[in-house]
Amino acid sequence: MSPIRQVGMEYRFEGFRLAPEESLLEHQGKPVRLPPKGFLLLLALIEARGKLVSKAELTRQVWPDLEYVEPNTFDQTLFHLRKQLAEYGGSEYILTIPRRGYKWTVEVEVFETPAGQPASQPARRRLLWGGLAVAAAGAAGVALFTRPRWRLHRNPAAVRALEEGKRRWRLRGGAELYFREALRLEPNWAEAHAALASDLAFGEPPAPEAFLAVEKALALAPDLGEAWAILGFLRMVHRWDWTGAGQAFERALQLAPQLATTHHWYSLYLRSMGRIQQARTHLEEAARLDPDAPAILDDLGVQAMVEGRPIQAQSQFQYVGKRHSDFPFWKRNLWRSLVLLKGAEASFPYFLDFVPPEQRKALVEARTKGILAAWECAAREPGQPYGAAELWLLAGRKDRALDALEEAVRRHNYMVFAVKTDPMFAALRSEPRFHAIVKSIGLQMD
Repeated sequence: MSPIRQVGMEYRFEGFRLAPEESLLEHQGKPVRLPPKGFLLLLALIEARGKLVSKAELTRQVWPDLEYVEPNTFDQTLFHLRKQLAEYGGSEYILTIPRRGYKWTVEVEVFETPAGQPASQPARRRLLWGGLAVAAAGAAGVALFTRPRWRLHRNPAAVRALEEGKRRWRLRGGAELYFREALRLEPNWAEAHAALASDLAFGEPPAPEAFLAVEKALALAPDLGEAWAILGFLRMVHRWDWTGAGQAFERALQLAPQLATTHHWYSLYLRSMGRIQQARTHLEEAARLDPDAPAILDDLGVQAMVEGRPIQAQSQFQYVGKRHSDFPFWKRNLWRSLVLLKGAEASFPYFLDFVPPEQRKALVEARTKGILAAWECAAREPGQPYGAAELWLLAGRKDRALDALEEAVRRHNYMVFAVKTDPMFAALRSEPRFHAIVKSIGLQMD
């Protein structure tokens, strides 16, 4: 005879079954071993119904009999819970919202079990609170609830590859191999084609494979909002097609208004054209939807620079460095904010902080001849012409800075799309050659 269970709830999500009355977590019918506190933490997060829960509240629920719990104890419990769930493909189930708390991010089916219901029989009443979770996410700034849809009926190894690629993509490094592996296992997966396009978008122009990948994604799923956002980014950066980019971004906003990347890249589009306040609105929305995305956090600093707030920009870049020290752009952007705040000479030590050791030695030697000689030495180093233009300006050579920008246009350098509003080139904005450079990428000076 089957054991009789008490009245209660049972939760199911993505192959898992959580039965609180049995203190049991199963995955595809097999028990998942969780320590008692890990089980209670999981239960507390799920029972929050997708709402944000503070660390203090979770601590009270998991350790109700203790007046004080070491913060590291909570952190270790959460770490091990995430690690165990990740073994089954659940690496993004629990979202951390800095300084605010934690949120469960996937759709959950809730089964109410009447008294006398045998544990072996299916529950009689089924409730779905995933929709409530989506609504809560929209209010609190989470854009991860589309993930269960693209997991459905997919090779688990492909899902893991795509998720790992997306994690690495957030840090802008090492994602391509994972996206290609996902496509090897699932060749007709629109989301994987879009993800590959998003990574290839940061390559050298004209990025033909990126366009092919996003076109494949849209052929498979014409209403895939993230693919339209990627198409807008590609048109903006690699073709300077501002009309086509705007159309793609507008389509993305219609289809995926809760996708942080859509708002982020649309803000770049608006800012590059000089629509600064509108850019800030969409960038802040991106930050609301994904509060800990390093690229968005970093771009909040860039936005502050463009708006003439270098002190706030400096603070923002330092924050990015503390939160995401591996993010590749924050150090250079911190230096750029210090150029605007402190000038060419005072910012020089910060420039040395991120250049290769061999270049650092040459720059230190050049510095003995004066600060202008040091910046000229830096500008002469092989590299991207857009960055060289910044350095030539610091060396007092407007002519060479304009030469470098014109070379960047000829080479279709990745960063040229932002030249119109880049505060590092404020000293060039009255120059006819600078106006011609802006016009050559399809824009006009105000």
